[in-house]
Amino acid sequence: MYFNGSKNEIALDFIPVFIGGPGRSGTTVLEATICSDFESGNVNEHLGECGYLLKILTVFFEEYKNFNGATNSYFNNSEQEYFMYHSNLVRTILKDIWQHTGRPKNLVLKAPAIFQHFPLLSQLIPNSKFILTARNPLDIIASMKNVIDKYQEGEEFNNEYIKTACENLNFIYEVIEHKKKMLEGKILFVKYEDFIKGSLDKEIEIFLGTKIIEEKIWHSTLVPKETGWLTDKYNAPRQDSSIGNYTKELNTEEINLIKELCSGIINKFQY
Repeated sequence: MYFNGSKNEIALDFIPVFIGGPGRSGTTVLEATICSDFESGNVNEHLGECGYLLKILTVFFEEYKNFNGATNSYFNNSEQEYFMYHSNLVRTILKDIWQHTGRPKNLVLKAPAIFQHFPLLSQLIPNSKFILTARNPLDIIASMKNVIDKYQEGEEFNNEYIKTACENLNFIYEVIEHKKKMLEGKILFVKYEDFIKGSLDKEIEIFLGTKIIEEKIWHSTLVPKETGWLTDKYNAPRQDSSIGNYTKELNTEEINLIKELCSGIINKFQY
């Protein structure tokens, strides 16, 4: 079974750029900042999260793991055919988004959880680029606590919550470390604390061939007004006021638990 009856790979006239990382690590402000160069045609306008594409990739991955089940009969028992079909499916989705957003040189898409598909995307679309965010785990979890306190939707912030959050944070960097050779030369690590102060702007500009236009950050005629996990820093200038906030939000026991469980991340990024 071939996509649209064709065995040929659909060509892309742009570079897909995928931004992922832990929730509360600055993926939204990073995307908005990179997309500030939209008037030049280098990038698209800042968009909402690419949840639809993320779900397509998740289906691909789950069925690929179970390919020897019923799925293989639809693709002539050929993993290569399955791979090519979905490569063209993803390429078509990206091409449609690219056309919808004015055909920029770089199509910048963000969803925190898309990090887990960076290795897969690097195979499906070899010219893709990837940006993975990092932030002090203590500030990430303090921000999560803030959200729970703010919306009070029944979730309880306790040591079990912290343990699960730390497991998820560790998982992110383990996935990337495990596939680092596949992503070599295609991935940029952006440390929130440096980015928010502007000290990584030149590195980001070189990586993508774009400019950061400070006064155009957050501009978009396409993005919907999002709620929920957004903070009061949405639509605001970059500022480092939240760095180190964990000292106000977390108690000593909570801080020590996070330091213990996320010691690998803390050491890797020198927090």
